[in-house]
Amino acid sequence: MLKREGVIGRILKLTTLVVVTVSMIAFTPTPRAQAATITQLEQQLQQLKDQQVASQKKIDQAKRDASNLKDAISGLDEDIGATSGKITNTQSQIDATNAVIDALNTDIGATTDQLSQLTSKLNSAYGDLFITMQTSSFEVLLQSDSIDTAVTQSNYIEGIQRDLQKNIDKANVLKADLESKKKDNEAHKADLQGLSNDLNSEKSSLNNQKQQKNYLLNQTQGDQAKYEQLVKNLQSEATKISAELYQKRLALGGYIGSGGTGGYPYATATPDTPDPWGFLKRECTSYASWKFLQNFGQPFINTRPGSGSAYNWPNLAHDQGFHTSSSPQVGDIVAWPAGSLTSQWGHVAAVAVVYSSSDVVVSEYNWNKYSYSERRINPNSFGSPTYIHP
Repeated sequence: MLKREGVIGRILKLTTLVVVTVSMIAFTPTPRAQAATITQLEQQLQQLKDQQVASQKKIDQAKRDASNLKDAISGLDEDIGATSGKITNTQSQIDATNAVIDALNTDIGATTDQLSQLTSKLNSAYGDLFITMQTSSFEVLLQSDSIDTAVTQSNYIEGIQRDLQKNIDKANVLKADLESKKKDNEAHKADLQGLSNDLNSEKSSLNNQKQQKNYLLNQTQGDQAKYEQLVKNLQSEATKISAELYQKRLALGGYIGSGGTGGYPYATATPDTPDPWGFLKRECTSYASWKFLQNFGQPFINTRPGSGSAYNWPNLAHDQGFHTSSSPQVGDIVAWPAGSLTSQWGHVAAVAVVYSSSDVVVSEYNWNKYSYSERRINPNSFGSPTYIHP
């Protein structure tokens, strides 16, 4: 009877991720004077519940924000891993290019040495030929068996010169090709080094983004913890007020007995979860709806989700074509309006025995918190009763 129907199960439509750093002051229950009426206690209880709902919304938002941040961090981790792989691959290519350049340097060195040797031989051949050309015919004849031999020697030296020059030309072409390849590889290495630098900058940027996201995640989780503690404090204070509220109801008297379940099938269910008729389990409305079905074989449905509180039951009855009267009959559901004795949501109960219009026995739920009870009462003492039946 104490919950406004329809609150449970509403879906909160919130916007996309916006991380807000919240400065919070730890909840300290405000000292309160002893409430004079049930209505005042109900109002205090409702204020606490409203604060709990608001805080729970912030908890839910913080959880969504944290989930989005974790997803973002996970994505950044994947990007960082992929970038690290690219850096490693690029470095491998740089190392391979360095190896090629080293090999080319070796080949260029060997070719340079070969050119030096060939050039030295060529110069020597030129020297020999020069000496031969400067030698007089008489000296040639003295040094050679014949003039033909001297001529042959000269031709031989010239042949050596030609071969040496050919080899020098080939070595120069080879050296030029090796130096061109070296230049190309050095340019490729420079490109790879530039790519590596870019990748390292990208990785650094990703790590900075991850650090920022982790900072926001810690802030969000800290805010969530603060709101969760606030909800616990509010719940603790609400429990104290609830206990005081139900003690006041017990003091109203009329009890025949309490305990048991009255046959109600949801006696051990979690309070304030939806029942089959659109009310909340272990509230007075859920029990009365179940009792109506037991007594008359017809379901009593919450035809106005969000407005199914006990004080509105006459309207719910008219919606379904049921009758209402001011005189009690056994099996009827009696509905009281909101008031100081019935709370701001009113109250409903099932009529079990009728002695007179001012003397009836009712069975009910949640007059004593979330539990079954039976009372013999004057129904007029709790406001103007309305009796509902098919």
